[in-house]
Amino acid sequence: MALIPIVPHAGSGWALTLPLLVAGSGLGLLVSQLNNYTLAPISEERVSEAAGVNSACGSFGSRWVGVRGAIMLASLSLIFTNMANSSDVLPADSKAQVAQVLEDDAEVRATLDSGAPRRPAAEIRDEVVRINTEAPAPGAGRSRC
Repeated sequence: MALIPIVPHAGSGWALTLPLLVAGSGLGLLVSQLNNYTLAPISEERVSEAAGVNSACGSFGSRWVGVRGAIMLASLSLIFTNMANSSDVLPADSKAQVAQVLEDDAEVRATLDSGAPRRPAAEIRDEVVRINTEAPAPGAGRSRC
C-alpha cells in the first residue's frame, strides 16, 4: 500500500527503496510465521516431506499468478474493445482510439478526452465508464477452494 501514492510520482528507482524495503521485510516476517503455523501439526518424522510439498505448492502457485493475470488482462481488453465497438454512443473515431489506447497502455478515459469527438466529451467518458463497469471479469462468480 505504501507504493501506490509513490509510483506515479517516482523520478527514479531510488524513490521506491524505502517502501520496497518495508514491504519486503513485512512479507518475509509473515511468510516464516505462516510456514511455522502450517507445519506445526505435522509429526517430526514427516515435517521434511510436508515442507517440500508446501514449498513446491508455493512455487507453482506464484508462477501461475502471472499467467492468470495476463489471461485476465487480455480477456478484459478483448471484452472492452468488443463492447466499445458495439456501442451506439461512441463515434467511429473514438472506437478506433479505444482499440489503439488499449493496445498501448490501457489508459482509455484520459486519452479519449484529447480527441475531437462529434459528441460531448462527458457523454463519451460516461459511455467508456459504463463499458468498463459492465465488462465481466474473467472467472467472476466462480469459486475455487
